[in-house]
Amino acid sequence: MYEILNELSETVYVSDLQTYELLFLNDAGREFFHIDTCKKSNKCYEVLRGRSSPCPFCTNAHLSFESVYEWEYTNPLSNHHYLLKDKLVHWTDGKIARMEIALDITEQTNRRIELEKVACLESFIINSIKILHRQRDINENIQELLASTGIFLHADRVFILEFNELQQKLISLYEWCASGISSGHNLLMDVFSESFKKWESYFVNSDFSYISDITGSKEYYPQEFKLLAAYGVSNLVAVPLIKENGSIIGILGAENIAPTFTQQNMKLLFKTLAFFVVAMFIRQKYEIEITKRSFSDDLTGLQNRNKFIQDMESLQCGNTTHVGIAYIDVNGLKQLNDRYGHDAGDTALKTVSERLLSLFRKNNLYRIGGDEFVIVCPEIPRNTFAQKITDLTDIVRWGSYPAFAIGWQWFERVLNMDEHLKDTDALMYRNKKAYYEDNFCKRTDMLD
Repeated sequence: MYEILNELSETVYVSDLQTYELLFLNDAGREFFHIDTCKKSNKCYEVLRGRSSPCPFCTNAHLSFESVYEWEYTNPLSNHHYLLKDKLVHWTDGKIARMEIALDITEQTNRRIELEKVACLESFIINSIKILHRQRDINENIQELLASTGIFLHADRVFILEFNELQQKLISLYEWCASGISSGHNLLMDVFSESFKKWESYFVNSDFSYISDITGSKEYYPQEFKLLAAYGVSNLVAVPLIKENGSIIGILGAENIAPTFTQQNMKLLFKTLAFFVVAMFIRQKYEIEITKRSFSDDLTGLQNRNKFIQDMESLQCGNTTHVGIAYIDVNGLKQLNDRYGHDAGDTALKTVSERLLSLFRKNNLYRIGGDEFVIVCPEIPRNTFAQKITDLTDIVRWGSYPAFAIGWQWFERVLNMDEHLKDTDALMYRNKKAYYEDNFCKRTDMLD
C-alpha cells in the first residue's frame, strides 16, 4: 500500500484516531511540508495545520469504514484550498486510523470566486443603472447610487465632484459617508480644487486612478498626501466624468475601499458608473432645456400659456391669499402687422414685455396669446399691486407706442380662480373698447 500511496501526486496521510500521531505521510506530502520522515511524536495537527492542539473542526466523529467524508479547507501553512476525502482504515498492528487524501483545488476555487465576484459586479452595475434612470429628482438618484456603491465596496466615502468649464473650478459635491465617518466635503474640495489641473493632465493619459496606498503619492503629490493622511485616507479611487467631446466635467471617486475586488474589476465598475452618471447629467440638461422651452415664450422670454395653465391649477386650492390679477392686450397690433410687417409687431410685443419686467418678477408674468399678457401676483398687498399697475399705465400714458388695454383686480382670497380670471379678462375688454371709442377707431373684431 505504501508504494501505491507514494505514487500519488496528492498529499495522503494517516493518523491515529485517538492520539493524532502521524502514522504515515506519502512522498508528495513530505515534499510539500518539508518533512523527511514521520516520527511517532509528530501530530497531524502540528505538521499539517501548524497548530499546537487538535483541530476544533476535526472530522473524526463523522468518519466510517463504509463511506468517504468529503469537505473543503484552506490550509494556513500553504494558503492552498483543498478538497479533502477522509475515511477510517485498518492500519498496521490492527489500529483504526484516519486516512485523508488532499486534492489541491486552489486554482479552480479562485477561478470560481472570481467568476462569482464578476457576476456580483455585473448585477450591481445593472441595479445602479436602474437607480440612475428612476423618474425622480436627480439628486435623489445620485445619493442612492453613492450609498449603494459605498455599501457594495465597503468604502468609507463615495463622492462626485462637478467641474464648471466656464468658471474653471469645482462647484458642487455629492457625498455618501459610511456610519461613523464624518463628511469629507472640505477635504475633497481642497484635494481636488487646488490640484485639478494635475488630475486633469493625469486623466488625459489614464481614465482610471487607483492609489492602493497613498504613501506612494507622497513624492508626486505632497500637499494632497498631507491632506489625505490627516483625514485617515489609506486608498483612493478616482475616475473622470468625460463628455463625448473629451472635456472633463467632474470626478467620481471613493476612499478606503476594502480589498474585495481586483483593480481590473474596480476599473470596470467605476468607468461604467462614470459613463452613466455623465449620461444622466446630459439628460438632465436636455430635460431642463425642454421644460424651459415648453414653459417659455420664444419671442418675449416670458412664461407661456402652458405654464399659465399649470400655475393657475395650483392656485385653485383656495389657500392662496392677497392675489393681484391683471389682463393686458396690446392695442392695434393687427394694424401694425398689416402696415409695417410682423417684425414691427414683434418689436411692440417685446417692448411690452420689457415694461412688465421692469415692474414685476418674471414668474408672475405670462404671454398667453398673440397680443395678450397676464399678471398673477400671489401674496401681494393691494396697495403695492395697485401702485405697480398705476406705474405701468403711466409708462403708456406718457410714452409713445405701443399702447395697451388693461383690466385688473385684487382678491383677499382665491375662491374660484377661473371666475376671477374671467372677470378680470372682461374688465380688460371693457377698457379696450373704451380705448377704441375714445380714439374713434372702428374695429369689427373686438376680440383681436
